[in-house]
Amino acid sequence: MTPRVKSANDEGLGLVELIIAIVVSGIVVAAMATIFINSWQAQKDVLSVSEATNRGQFVGSAIEKAVRNAVYMDVATGVDGVTLRVRTSLGAECQGFFLGDVTTADGVVTSVSTISNSGSLLPEASSWPVWEPAIVLDSAESFIARTGNTVSYSLVIETDSAPVRIDGEVAQRTIPTGGHPCW
Repeated sequence: MTPRVKSANDEGLGLVELIIAIVVSGIVVAAMATIFINSWQAQKDVLSVSEATNRGQFVGSAIEKAVRNAVYMDVATGVDGVTLRVRTSLGAECQGFFLGDVTTADGVVTSVSTISNSGSLLPEASSWPVWEPAIVLDSAESFIARTGNTVSYSLVIETDSAPVRIDGEVAQRTIPTGGHPCW
């Protein structure tokens, strides 16, 4: 019998090499997990801000459409919030927008409420359905302010990541007429 010659391939994996491989693999997996978690959180934040921006633009668009077509409008600031009431030229439609504390079954929620009635009296703002929750008054200025035939609005939508501010200004296109049979 001939003695077998020991080659480098016969040595196998040593304990030191195994520990180094486990540590390096752990570092790589931890780095990948951190990147994944950060990407997921960033996507969640961007989606939250995007949805809030869309909701704010929707509210702003509704206000602008109502004011642009208004034949009569009124802005009133009360103890519990700010109300914009509009009678539009669109089939004598009466619309109202309210931002303030609205009591719901869950408690008190600060939100935008709206109501639209065709040619009939608008009820009290406290009875309007909640339209867009999590919209709050900007502490710096009023939700809605009127100067002549121009209305400016400013609102803030709270999100988990950052508040979204929506501002706008719109002028009445029609000549204001007397009378307001909506309220």
